[in-house]
Amino acid sequence: MGLDTTFSWSTADGGVSELVVTTNNHLSVIVITSANSARLPDLTPFTASYPVQAAGSWHVIAFSPATVDALAGPPTSTDVDVSSAAWSGSRSFSFR
Repeated sequence: MGLDTTFSWSTADGGVSELVVTTNNHLSVIVITSANSARLPDLTPFTASYPVQAAGSWHVIAFSPATVDALAGPPTSTDVDVSSAAWSGSRSFSFR
């Protein structure tokens, strides 16, 4: 797996998803999107990088109805009904 890897999943229309990627060295990245696929962001502008040959897992949490702005907003936001969240199964990977 690398930055060229596209993660994809199925969700309900009008929803927003959180792609959650966690490595065994405790790096966690969350990508919020209204699309049904995403790639990991390039971390070099933040003087960080993904660990080479690290193992980890990824899963998706889907919220519907929701908007990207509401989900990315402050945790006090009432615009997202978290009781409607659907979790995917977790999948394992290794960085190249």
